[in-house]
Amino acid sequence: MNDKFFESNEYYLVDTFNGETKKSKLYFSVINNTKYKLKNSKEIAIESTNKEIDEITGEEKYIKHVYEAFIKSSVDTYKDDLDVINSEIAELLDISSSKVYKVETSDNLKGVVSIGVKEKEEQQINLDVLVNKLIKMIKDKGIALTSWLKDYFSLPNTDPNLLLNSEKDIVSVIEMTINTISILFRLNSEEQEKLRKDYLKMIFFDLISNNTNRSFNTYSILVSYDIRFSRLSPIYDYNNDIDSKSYYLLNNQYIDKSAILSVLYHKYYVYIKRLSKGLTDNLGLYLESINLIIDNNVDSLYSNSIKDNYKNNIDLIKNLESIHSKNYFENKLDIAMTQTSINLNALNKNQMIHSKYRQRNKSEEIKVESSDAVKIKIEPKKEESKLFSRVMIVLFGIILISAIIIGIIFIIKKFA
Repeated sequence: MNDKFFESNEYYLVDTFNGETKKSKLYFSVINNTKYKLKNSKEIAIESTNKEIDEITGEEKYIKHVYEAFIKSSVDTYKDDLDVINSEIAELLDISSSKVYKVETSDNLKGVVSIGVKEKEEQQINLDVLVNKLIKMIKDKGIALTSWLKDYFSLPNTDPNLLLNSEKDIVSVIEMTINTISILFRLNSEEQEKLRKDYLKMIFFDLISNNTNRSFNTYSILVSYDIRFSRLSPIYDYNNDIDSKSYYLLNNQYIDKSAILSVLYHKYYVYIKRLSKGLTDNLGLYLESINLIIDNNVDSLYSNSIKDNYKNNIDLIKNLESIHSKNYFENKLDIAMTQTSINLNALNKNQMIHSKYRQRNKSEEIKVESSDAVKIKIEPKKEESKLFSRVMIVLFGIILISAIIIGIIFIIKKFA
């Protein structure tokens, strides 16, 4: 561990706002009784004071929040920069993930802070713990293996040179997670569908961002303190590699990367459709924003390689989307509503990135904010049903107005 980093008097969170890079004083307390095995880092609680608007009165007020986080000194600056980049790109694509920020000490030592988004009443359990618990339970109680467990345990040994590529085997690896959690927590069909969607979006983002490792020990679930399943944890372990690999390590099995992408589109398209269509239909917008994020957060020595990785992976997705979207039946009204919603979301998300970085002058001196505490704003969990309802109302309004205009034009032409 870099003791000098943790012996510093003051810490600053470094971030960009409207083209200006600022340092905000970071206050935190170390959590000494952490249950995590940490290397070169510490678990901390961060205090943040945010200005918020009261929805009822409209008045401004300052609210103090406490976030659980991990702070570490930089051993590999490139890896830390890449975590910051992937955190921002995940947010751009609406992927649930931890927020990662750059940190500097008063004596210019570098580090990063990764801020989780779990609720106070939630606790985290790694997938490797759950899988081991399931195996022990089967052994202790002499329970016969289910078909999906037999399929998983009968898979051939794999390594970076010996990859799984059959659809049946890949589906077996993917479903291992869903089935394990479903059995241990007795999930109903609605809970299973939510888990499946979040899990497949995580895998999809891994394949876009060049993550090569999603073993059981790199992701987790969140449960309430009465041990009821809550949700899949937001991504906190990115495991990116600057070198493009032909494999993806999922659930301790090496899988051919192009093969698992094909399986996602063939077997699970409904879960990734919105993300895939949003990316491909707004490709120019997203690539420009991704390039802005990369250029502003990593040394130019690496930026072109990272941009190439993202572009090549998204090009693969574009080709698969063009093939599979044709085979996915939707009526015209659903297509119009979905497309309008996707495009509006893409426009808003990309505009935020442009506002943040477009006017940034890298040669300007970094400003130190005089505020007493860093202002970190973590987006609350979205209530999808309410959001969907609002979007549907707007879309129905647009369609109704369009129909009226078309009708008027038709009448004018008919009687002109």
